Amino acid sequence: MKKLTALSATLLLSISTISYGASLNSMDKNQTTQSIQDKTIKTASLSTIDGKVVENAFTGFFSNDGKIKGKFAKKPSNEPQIDEGTWTVKDDGTLCVTWQHWNQKSPLCMATYSLPNGMMFINSDDNAFVSIVLQDGVKSGDQMHK
Repeated sequence: MKKLTALSATLLLSISTISYGASLNSMDKNQTTQSIQDKTIKTASLSTIDGKVVENAFTGFFSNDGKIKGKFAKKPSNEPQIDEGTWTVKDDGTLCVTWQHWNQKSPLCMATYSLPNGMMFINSDDNAFVSIVLQDGVKSGDQMHK
């Protein structure tokens, strides 16, 4: 009976995840830009660095002039804790960030999805999870040093 209950719970979770995933709405260029420009975002405790999901919150400020400052709560292995770079949003709403050190200095392009209480970033190259930002993790202006 326990196996049947566990199997049922797994099946229900899978169905609800698939249903929820099908209802995700990708953000267009204007929506993505308005969601991050001149704002500091703080992710949930899961983020991706160098293609690996790590338990580490990220905070980043997206300036009006296309520059970004970022910091992980804990220093990643073999990477600096703080980095700077540039950001752009493509016509389809894809956010691209190029760091001076992180991601091997290669552009990281992410599809941005609107969530009921935040947004989610998915790597455009391999559809891998990057991170989630809850609405209360978005603040106006540069909050990096406050």
